[in-house]
Amino acid sequence: MTKLLWGKIGERYFESGVDRGVLYVNGLGVAWNGLKSIQESSQGGGPKPFYLDGIKYLNISETEEFEATIEAFSAPAEFGVCDGAKTLYAGLTATQQPRKPFSLSYRTKVGNDISGLDLGYKIHLVYGALAGPSSRDRTSLGGSTDPISLSWSITTTPPVMSGIRPTAHLVIDSRTTPKGLLKYIEDILYGTSLSEPRMPLVTELLTLFSSLGPEGYQRINEVRNPRFGIGPGWVSPSGGLSSGTLTLIDAKNTNDIILFDMDNHVTVPNDIWSASMEVEVPFSSNEITLCLSIVASKSLGSPEIYYGPTIVIAPGQKKLLTITSGSFPALTNRAKLNVVVKSPSSANSVVIFSNGLLEKSAILGTYFDGSFPSVDGNNYSWESFVDFSRSLLKTWN
Repeated sequence: MTKLLWGKIGERYFESGVDRGVLYVNGLGVAWNGLKSIQESSQGGGPKPFYLDGIKYLNISETEEFEATIEAFSAPAEFGVCDGAKTLYAGLTATQQPRKPFSLSYRTKVGNDISGLDLGYKIHLVYGALAGPSSRDRTSLGGSTDPISLSWSITTTPPVMSGIRPTAHLVIDSRTTPKGLLKYIEDILYGTSLSEPRMPLVTELLTLFSSLGPEGYQRINEVRNPRFGIGPGWVSPSGGLSSGTLTLIDAKNTNDIILFDMDNHVTVPNDIWSASMEVEVPFSSNEITLCLSIVASKSLGSPEIYYGPTIVIAPGQKKLLTITSGSFPALTNRAKLNVVVKSPSSANSVVIFSNGLLEKSAILGTYFDGSFPSVDGNNYSWESFVDFSRSLLKTWN
């Protein structure tokens, strides 16, 4: 059970300010300088009761529409058509013309008692806005200059949505949005050196948030039960598909090989492969001497083999074996992973293998597999069968 606590350090949140206003007309954005405030409100949304035989039996909320009031010292020139102004000739403008719908984005800061206003922010997206007529209070100049404050009341028409009640106001919270996704959306909203700022479609936005992100890595970590190469002195493994426990009962063979079923991976000329595997020797075992090797087969002749450093693992130790191959020649066509047991290794040595990883790269990444839980924008999956296919990482980070 959890007891409620009030006023915990770091949980005293507040919101303040408005900045990064952007006006979107015909989908393209321009910076709104001079933005003072945006007062959000709504129309409707109140309770609607239903009675039967004089007794209230149902109480539902009515449809709610987003409205707001924009206050600013100035507006972008592009806002003129949204404010009922039409340029007739260079320097001549007619007012009280049909008003053009627009979209709007702006940012509000989120703070707490530790980080202040540096904690985060919210990006507000307003779709289908229409500005109403506004008044201007123009007075004679006096001893000081007081800029006119402009104001517009806006109503909205929400875009069509699926699965939720239509709304014209969406909010993106930087504290909970994956960092890569947040940057991707901000690049759409604010533009880059290669793209114009624009307002994303609601369907596009929902697709981005529901997406697992672009593919970051493919890992060949299909560590299945080991099978045997040269070494006849091993007892069959026990354990799951992604690990194996082997016992060496006959230490007469030099350089016994445990061939892991991570083969049949195509290699092309100049490919470089890296591999790693966690190896543990229990206290009840004798020590064992091991190394990893990466082998690329050939259509004709002996395979190309690269060996990693030899490591002695004492009882009770767990070590990470790693290797990076050289550049394989043109005649090789398949890559696979071996564990080589070097003599002298004592009989009745037990070794536990786990987290095998084979990667077509000169730099070996951190181990993951498709069964990892998805968290903080990192989404893991298997390409097909669990433990029998590549592991995929799709991430917005």
